[in-house]
Amino acid sequence: MKTKLFILAITAATFTITSCNQDGCTDPAAINYDADAKDDDGSCTYPGVTLHFHSKMGTADFAYDTEVTNWEGRKMKFTTAQVYLSNFFFHNDEGMTKIDDSYILAKPGTMMYNLGEVPSAHYHGFGFSVGVDTVANHADPASWPTDHALSSNNPDHAFWSWNSGYIFIKVEGVMDSTAAMNGPANAPFIYHIGTDNLRKDLMFTDHQEIDGDVTMHVEFDFLELFNGIDLRTDPDSHTMNNMPAAMTLSNNVPNAVTLE
Repeated sequence: MKTKLFILAITAATFTITSCNQDGCTDPAAINYDADAKDDDGSCTYPGVTLHFHSKMGTADFAYDTEVTNWEGRKMKFTTAQVYLSNFFFHNDEGMTKIDDSYILAKPGTMMYNLGEVPSAHYHGFGFSVGVDTVANHADPASWPTDHALSSNNPDHAFWSWNSGYIFIKVEGVMDSTAAMNGPANAPFIYHIGTDNLRKDLMFTDHQEIDGDVTMHVEFDFLELFNGIDLRTDPDSHTMNNMPAAMTLSNNVPNAVTLE
């Protein structure tokens, strides 16, 4: 009997010591937080954030080489459309929580983008930049990993070597160039918009409890970008050669982006 009691006592003591020294995730903001863990073992995982990028042209889903009518009644078709988005973040009473290294080159042909991770929390807002932050904008594109959105290895990479900066918004196509707007859409238009001062930083009110993987749904209306621009008189802007038109397009960005 004494032997059995002695063994039970040792077993209980061992269990107590083991429990006290239990390793695990000690961060309450992690998905796999272990309230009983005493030492963090580096196993913490956090909610993953995915962006659903829904490209539009007005009320219609975006489609290349498909005729649409702009704000003034002019027919146009898109042949190229892409935009750099960066520095995604969530916001709550404790401040801003940035998603590390969150840069993407969004195009109508791709809808889902993995952004990274955020701590579990209740958030009040979500935001990002249309464009690239100043530091990254003037970095050497060859310095990024080959699979990075900003890398010169990216087949859709858009960077001005002569102006040292990324083309934040690249939109090209054809349009009806007649004064009466009754001709075919066959005259080219080209808009390449960049430079630090034309980056647009956006934030949307969005109350949600994030305690697992989440998908953020963003709608981007490429047709809205041209609101107020007369393509007949301003068929192109490489930003510096036609800054007024570039500024008009850039100022249309907040109205072109919607959090669904």
